[in-house]
Amino acid sequence: MQEALLALSLVLSQLTVELQELKKEEKTTNFIEYLAICESGNTPNIIHWNDKNITGYPSYGKYGYQPHTFLNFGKKYGLFPKEFSLKESMTLIMNGSLQDEITKRAIEDNQHRHWLNCWKKYKLT
Repeated sequence: MQEALLALSLVLSQLTVELQELKKEEKTTNFIEYLAICESGNTPNIIHWNDKNITGYPSYGKYGYQPHTFLNFGKKYGLFPKEFSLKESMTLIMNGSLQDEITKRAIEDNQHRHWLNCWKKYKLT
């Protein structure tokens, strides 16, 4: 009887961990979807020219990536080789699926501060 209770306890513990992971994944997905709409209306090939007046560079893609941020995240998350140049990363910056993957990894890594305005709005919803 005790063995059965112990086994049940272990199963419930594992299910709790899996449920917490699913909730975390759902929150990440929800924020990424919100972020794409907030930043660009979910348009992967948009260029935000006005950002050049603020940062010196326009922002690109549905998540409004600054060129150096896109390059650094691509390297950090192993999606670009370490020797990848800014010029090389700019050939990929409009790739929607790559934008999605980099953003997903960044959000999972608590890097939401790169989208602080949209993060604040999201927290209010």
